[in-house]
Amino acid sequence: MTKRAYSLDALRVIAIFWVFICHVLFFDVGLAEDEKMLPDVSNAISNIGACAVHFFIVLSAFLVGYSYEKSISHGYVEYVKKRAKRLLPVNMVILPFYVILLIWVGLHEFAWVRTIGDYILASLLLEEMFRFSTLCFNVPAWTISTLFILYLLTPLLIWPLKKIKNPWILFIFVIILTVADWEYRFGLLMTFPKNTWINYASPINRILSYMEGLTLGYAVRLVTCPDSIRRYAKWMEIIVFGAIICGISMIKSHYMLGNYTLLYSVPALVLVCYVEGGWITRFIASSKISKVSPYVYAFYMSHFFFILMVYAICDKVLGIWGTMSLTLVPILSVAAFIGTCVVTFLLHHYVEKRIA
Repeated sequence: MTKRAYSLDALRVIAIFWVFICHVLFFDVGLAEDEKMLPDVSNAISNIGACAVHFFIVLSAFLVGYSYEKSISHGYVEYVKKRAKRLLPVNMVILPFYVILLIWVGLHEFAWVRTIGDYILASLLLEEMFRFSTLCFNVPAWTISTLFILYLLTPLLIWPLKKIKNPWILFIFVIILTVADWEYRFGLLMTFPKNTWINYASPINRILSYMEGLTLGYAVRLVTCPDSIRRYAKWMEIIVFGAIICGISMIKSHYMLGNYTLLYSVPALVLVCYVEGGWITRFIASSKISKVSPYVYAFYMSHFFFILMVYAICDKVLGIWGTMSLTLVPILSVAAFIGTCVVTFLLHHYVEKRIA
């Protein structure tokens, strides 16, 4: 197997970009009533964005599981330091700007005790440990906060996996975890039908998604005959990508079946992209998209700031929020995207590279 799967890097970029598109739907709220987007289209985009977040968590856990022995070889403290250097600096740099913006816009009530407490937890990416999702300053940071906390707990989570030496048993566990993840999401959706976000943001789902990727990564590391997997890679990727396309196409008309197909395909998608034994994954790997992957984290952490900034300008400065035309939405989206890209470049080169 390859040491670095460029197709996974490319898909990570696509997943984060889709999350950006999902969050840009925030502008739909500002449209005039006769200009509103079709709700089913917006919901379909949001649902695919939720699956993109699931993919992001599974992929991150997969990479941790695969390289865990090397990462932990110098001790737990060094392992934590490495993760902290990778995640905290960018978050600490942009967090003050989020705080100022949210307080100015009025989306966050200013209270010394709570605000300072929230700020400390958010700066350390520990807000999700105390269920501060609705209070955190940088809304998309809930995913990174969740991952960081799970990174800290990885030695505990991976301990039972280390007792198993047969990778095929671990692959079976991946299937069991995927089924459990889906069934729990389905149960939440039936219990809280109006809160569709809860079926991908609940703590149990986050742990299950992380364990899927962690177990898969550890299983792949134990495989001693990668050629046996490569032999079927072409057929595997046709089935997996076919399922992904079917899931996306069905998610608007058949929500449950589309989500079901996508969620079950994610671990298999990570696996076939890591193997890169077929022409689809090789084509993706050879694309230029993977070259953007080093910028993904900074983009993800800063993109919502510019979406909120555009909202603030339309509402507080121009006074057009709630009466916008649909033709203005693409312009606002492009403006938010360009601003995010510029800051992403600066954050990556002057913060991430220098500290991490």
